[in-house]
Amino acid sequence: MATFTYESLKYKLISPTVKGNLDLLDDSAIIKLGADDDLQITHSGSAATITNTTGDTTLDLAGDLIIDVDGADVLLKDAGTQFGAFSNSSGHLLIKDGSTTFLTGAGAAATFASTLAVTGVLTADAGVNIDNITIDGTEIDLSSGDLTVDVAGDIILDADGGDIYLRDATTTYGILKNTSGNLIIQSGTTTAATFSGANTTLAGTLGSGAITSTGAIAGTTLAMSSTGSFGSNLSVTGTITASGDITAFSSEVLKDDIRTIDNALNKVADMRGVYFTKDGEAGTGVIAEEVEAVLPEVVKDGKYKSVAYGNIVGVLIEAVKELKEEVKSLKENS
Repeated sequence: MATFTYESLKYKLISPTVKGNLDLLDDSAIIKLGADDDLQITHSGSAATITNTTGDTTLDLAGDLIIDVDGADVLLKDAGTQFGAFSNSSGHLLIKDGSTTFLTGAGAAATFASTLAVTGVLTADAGVNIDNITIDGTEIDLSSGDLTVDVAGDIILDADGGDIYLRDATTTYGILKNTSGNLIIQSGTTTAATFSGANTTLAGTLGSGAITSTGAIAGTTLAMSSTGSFGSNLSVTGTITASGDITAFSSEVLKDDIRTIDNALNKVADMRGVYFTKDGEAGTGVIAEEVEAVLPEVVKDGKYKSVAYGNIVGVLIEAVKELKEEVKSLKENS
């Protein structure tokens, strides 16, 4: 093995100039530079080594630094231990931590293999494509403009605390609450609507507009400031109070097969007027089952039978007229 040092050459070569190649033909030959042989360049077998035993090593180039490795990997080591690497995969750059790939390049795109931790601001003007978002903080802040959430499927809000707050400049104007699996909607902090399955309970006044329901509308008070209409039956367990008239359609154009009631006086005689007590209060009227046997047209079926009292008026009118004729006849024959 041949070894050349500055000491062995300094008196033999003064500012030497080499034209062509400078060959050190021994495979393990070393070129040493520095007073203490700090920088050494050698090649042994299939490996070449540049060793600097002290200080930093600086490459100061007028052009570019090109690293061309046919083995596809540029390994980063500290005291012989690998702490990172640049690798080639089908013409794309892989960056490794130790020997584990954490970033894969593909043209202008980069894919992180695991968690990306950013202590400062992450700016992406063109958007961020993420399969799942996990937020370790408590807020998503937008400095200006609107925030649009556009999804191909559903938007699921899963709040383990049970409440979803709606705010404007930190002021709460609404809350969606969970109570035993049922939805409560609050206006401000006051409950406005409570849902239980298909049923809805409104805590306050329902404003103007039409109310359409295929089921029952239940409440302690139903107030209408103008004309209201029901397409089906109205069932009330309390009292109906009206400041005006309660009327029913009775136009001739709505009726067919119109006939005068005959034998009306006997029908009235077969009905019974009664006093009774209902729900602790005294009242007067008739018994639906008794009236049904005489005048079934005014009795309606349901959980309990009911009587259309106003429809009895026609029988009473004809009964009075029949009674008048009987009185007239008695007077004429007396």
